[in-house]
Amino acid sequence: MIDLTFETTGDTAVIQRLDALERVIDTTPPVDAIKEVALPILQFYPPERAGQKYRRSEDLKRGWAASPSGDVIALENTVDYAGLVYSDADQADVHKDRWPTQTQLRTQLEGPMTSVYREWVGRLVQG
Repeated sequence: MIDLTFETTGDTAVIQRLDALERVIDTTPPVDAIKEVALPILQFYPPERAGQKYRRSEDLKRGWAASPSGDVIALENTVDYAGLVYSDADQADVHKDRWPTQTQLRTQLEGPMTSVYREWVGRLVQG
C-alpha cells in the first residue's frame, strides 16, 4: 500500500472563513473533482518493454482510490506491492526510471489538485 498526503494551507482569513462555514454547511472536500484530475495521473502505466513477456494485470491501476477523511482527501493504492513500484525509498530496481515515485506523483498532482481546491474554496467563500 502507498499513500500520498497533501496539506492544504493558505490565507488565514480564508481558513477562518472556511471554519465558520463548516459550522453551517457541508465543507467535505471535492472528492469527485479530485478523482477526475488525480486518477488519470495515478493510473499511468509506462509502455511495455520490448519483448516483454509478463502480462500486466492492471491491479495497480485499479488499486488507486480517493476518499475523504475529514478536511483531507486521501489518495492511496491498496495493492500489496504498490510500495515496490512507487515508494521513494523502496522502489524496486526494475521499476526505477520507468514508474513514477511518490515524490514525482506529488509533483504531477500539485497543480491540478491546487486548481480544484481553489475553485472549490472560491465557491464556498463566494457563496
